[in-house]
This record gives sequence, structure tokens and C-alpha cells, in this order.
Amino acid sequence: MQKIVYILLFGFLFTSISAQEYKKYALSKDKLLSEGVLNIISLTEKSIRIQYQIENKKEAQEFVFINKPNAPRFSLKENTNSLEFSTKSIVVNYNKKTGVLTYSDKLGNVFLREKANTRLLKPNTIMGEPCFIAEQGFESPQDEYLFGLGQFQDGFYNLKNTTRKLIQVNTQIAIPFLVSNKGYGLLWHQYGLTYFNSTNQEIPLIMDFNNDIAAVSNAYEDMFGKAFLIAPVTAPDVTNWEVYLPKQNAWFDFWTGKRFEGGQTISFPAPLDKIPVFVKEG
Repeated sequence: MQKIVYILLFGFLFTSISAQEYKKYALSKDKLLSEGVLNIISLTEKSIRIQYQIENKKEAQEFVFINKPNAPRFSLKENTNSLEFSTKSIVVNYNKKTGVLTYSDKLGNVFLREKANTRLLKPNTIMGEPCFIAEQGFESPQDEYLFGLGQFQDGFYNLKNTTRKLIQVNTQIAIPFLVSNKGYGLLWHQYGLTYFNSTNQEIPLIMDFNNDIAAVSNAYEDMFGKAFLIAPVTAPDVTNWEVYLPKQNAWFDFWTGKRFEGGQTISFPAPLDKIPVFVKEG
């Protein structure tokens, strides 16, 4: 028996977290548009693209979707509580009250559902330029297995409860695409730095030091909470590791208490039993 795989593509563009109340929708040739905020676009009968945006602001260039397939036919049903967008193979249900999207096959079998209030774009800045932090959450049953996200060296196969930082480094390749044993694939179509299953405490340097260009471009270091800088050693057979200490603060070596001025890169001892950890002054 042939197994059907559905492809879902999520793209977060410019909007605000206050724009998630359902008001009305409009139809165009290939998509359902909800108040200029949420686009539900049929790419093929088995693939749906979701775009969350406002004010018609879009990426200047498409880096993923080069070909423009002919949009398949779709149907739309509406009742008091929901909108139902259907192709020949997939049904997307939009709950007017909660804003939650639910994905099912034509027999009504649900294979993916958003978590309520997790489709967010939070205003922020990088190097003084306005931007947004995009978030999206989904419900995942206990018997679900998730695979993909590229090539990593940590040995994990099922990524359901694994944290991934999607960056390109010497020994790993990040591809923001997941495949589920529930019969769907998901492409996170967003060009910024992405964390999959991010922890509550680990904060990339870009969040706390967004006016420090060296910190913003650093792909190896993270803040743990607001005080601890962690610089994991990611290469074998090294005795010293270069660590960038963000400016506007002094830093203390966690292990020895030695003080370092910020805004510099230091060569730090990297024995096997210790990772470089620094504590922010103050």
C-alpha cells in the first residue's frame, strides 16, 4: 500500500502579535487570505503553504521556491466557528475563536494541529534595525517520531525531544525540514537563526547583545540565563578555544575567577573535563 506524505510549508513575515483576531477573509485565485494576516496557499494537492504577515511586507527575494507550480483547485466552507480550506487531499481548518490551524486528510484523520497562541511574531531589533522573533508550536502525540533537520554529529535519530540550533558549521548541515511518522513533512520557511525545541534558559547572544556585531554573528556561543556565557568546544583534539566576550561588560572565568574585559576574543584553555564558562560582571 502506498503511503501518502503531506507537505506543509510555514513562512513568517512582518506582523505583530496583536493581529491574530479573526475578522474576515478574502479569496484570490490560489489562496485564502484572512485580513492580510494569514495566507493559506495551495501549492499542490498535497502541499499547503502558510504565510503569516501584515501590510504586504515580504522578503525581497525567494531563496527556496524558484518554480511557480499551477495552483490546484480548492474549496472553501464556512460556519459560525471555522473556515475549512480543502484540496483534493488535504483539509485545513481555521478556528475563528482560537486562531488554531488543524490539518487532516479527506477522511477527517488529523495529522497535525497547532498549539493555541503559539503562532507569534515578537518585535525586536538587530544592530538598530527593526525585526521580529518568530515562534510556532504544534501538538505532538506521544507516539510521534520526528526526523530530519539536516546532518548533525550527536547521534540523535528521533528529534521529538531534542534541541537543535539550525546553523551551518564545519561538521553539520542545517536543513529546516522535518518528516513525521504521522505522514507529513514540514518546511520552516524562515531565513533567520532558528531553534527547534528551544530550551527556556538558553539565549543566543543575538538576543542580549544585538548592538555588538561580533556577538550577533557568533554561531557557537550562548547565554544561559542572563549571567552565564557558554562557549562549547565543537572541534576535536584542541587544547585552546577562541571565545568572544561581548562588549559593554566585563567577564569572569567561572572556574578561576579571573576577570576579562569585554569586546575581545581570547584564547582559552579547553581541557576535556571543562568547557569555557564566563559570568557577566554585575
